[in-house]
Amino acid sequence: MRKLGYRYRQIKELYEMYKTNPHQLFNPEMATNLQNLRAEVEQLTENWMSVAHECLRLVSTRPNCVNVLVSNSQLIHTISKLFVHRLSGFFEIKNVYSAAKIGKESCMERVISRFGKHTTYVSIGDGRDEESASKQHQIPFWPIACHSDLLALHQTIQKEFM
Repeated sequence: MRKLGYRYRQIKELYEMYKTNPHQLFNPEMATNLQNLRAEVEQLTENWMSVAHECLRLVSTRPNCVNVLVSNSQLIHTISKLFVHRLSGFFEIKNVYSAAKIGKESCMERVISRFGKHTTYVSIGDGRDEESASKQHQIPFWPIACHSDLLALHQTIQKEFM
């Protein structure tokens, strides 16, 4: 356990150091390649990532609101993806959870016990795991199955209906 605690502290320091500018982690050539690849993906997906960024930005700038991420991937993989996709600036590392070993329901229980039962939650996801865990905890669920779902979420957040 001590070794895990040490590793987590190291990861936390690295995350805090680079979360606002993750491209400093990469050499210049790799950073340029990532930027070009992201631009191609944006074109192919009708700016899907930009819309997702804007949703996360809108929530993170509101008073008393935070973004929490629950992923099926291992924590290191999730953090790496946050850096690669430039999403790390929208999540505090203490708000990134891995459900790989304990499941989505257990992660949601941890989030609820951390922030309290009298907090307003909205679960956003693309799978049955998220939807099932949300229903079990009586949390509204917003499914993202296609581009129009993401655009509808963006409009809802932008108009402050959520």
